[in-house]
Amino acid sequence: MMAQNQRLEQHRFIPSGKQGGLLARYEEIIGKKAVDELREYREGFSGRRIIHVNSTFVGGGVAEILRREVPLANELGITTEWYRIKGNEEFFETTKGFHNALQGRMLDDPASLIARYHDFYQNGGGTLNRPLIDFLGNLSREDVVIIHDPQPLYLIHHMKQSEALKLWRIHIDTTTPDPHTMSFVVDQATHYDGIISTMHEYVKPHLNGYRNIYMLAPSIDPFSDKNRTMLTGEVRGRITRFGIQTDRPLLVQVSRLDPWKDPCGVIDVFETIRGYGRDCHLALVYNSADDDPEGAAMEEMVKKYRDRSPYREDIHLVIGDDPLDVNAFQRHAAVVIQKSIREGFGLTVTEALFKEAPTVVNGVGGITLQVLDGSTGFSVKPYRVDRKARAICAEEYGRHVDEFARTCIRAMDSREDSAKIGKRGREAVVEKFLATSKLKNLLDIILDCGADGAH
Repeated sequence: MMAQNQRLEQHRFIPSGKQGGLLARYEEIIGKKAVDELREYREGFSGRRIIHVNSTFVGGGVAEILRREVPLANELGITTEWYRIKGNEEFFETTKGFHNALQGRMLDDPASLIARYHDFYQNGGGTLNRPLIDFLGNLSREDVVIIHDPQPLYLIHHMKQSEALKLWRIHIDTTTPDPHTMSFVVDQATHYDGIISTMHEYVKPHLNGYRNIYMLAPSIDPFSDKNRTMLTGEVRGRITRFGIQTDRPLLVQVSRLDPWKDPCGVIDVFETIRGYGRDCHLALVYNSADDDPEGAAMEEMVKKYRDRSPYREDIHLVIGDDPLDVNAFQRHAAVVIQKSIREGFGLTVTEALFKEAPTVVNGVGGITLQVLDGSTGFSVKPYRVDRKARAICAEEYGRHVDEFARTCIRAMDSREDSAKIGKRGREAVVEKFLATSKLKNLLDIILDCGADGAH
């Protein structure tokens, strides 16, 4: 038994550093009444346990969410654990293919992708994840399992004997998915007791007759290193470490180097701004997640695209593995950009709004829940793309880039208006997108789905 527990611990997230004191700090922002309302959930979850499963502890929005949600729930007195599945390189290449297909990329051979996914769980992956599979298969009726995104989706077939409440939470924009891939995902997802998505339009059209569909937007932790208050000197010190001047306006996009984040499109916007005679520079701040095998190839592609630019000396590719560096760039930015073509939610937008940074976005997906043009930020109409995230019409793309550039210039020039918009952006995040409110929403979902007799 001890050896089995030790093997299971290899799948479990163990937080480092001092834990506790979160609720008291949140009280300073959201007030005592809101924190007291959250504490009332403790009694209803007495003796219960919430178990999250995803594919990585590092990088990406899901890991960001769980790093704050898990300790907050535990401090509240609700036992909450976080595990990850293990996979080999081929598995993560396969699930990256799933991710791209669900966001809209048409696959030439979806059947082979699905076959590789099946093969992983039926063969080597089953052995690699045996301690986790055995653990999940023997949970009690008091347990709640939340599986995140496609990578561990298939685990439902290893939990048939488990009496736990089983929920699948998808964080991806699936408004225009590859139909074959989506059909396979729906077949697996409907075995769960409930499905949680960011927006109704992501999943409802694909789930005819399925009852338990819930909406839940992600959230940020205002006290994390990525979002905590920083002094001006600390901000400038971190920026200059990358050889970037702090006396010129800096445009910043924070995201993975992924086709759906449109990093080359950001460079096009920057070149257009410079073409209008504006002296500024650009930082693409990125990190990699250990479940994203395309990161290195995308980095090479973006570097080549940067190097053909006449303004290449002012385009900085910054590895943002240190959350304090990300914080500093967002705080220092004259404009924060999020030019995603598809976006499940966009936590980097939430972070920028919380810091009252002038924020210019492509009005897509979950970003539209956050940025209301002229109210909480600046939103630009997106351009149409094909199944490989490429612009369908060059003329339309050119107009879009020009409008995006002009909007960035307006955000830089209208400092008084931008300051007012930035303040409203922060207020919206405090009201809707902090970890406390989203934990409350999640607990309500669990209680509703359980009361519905779903399991």
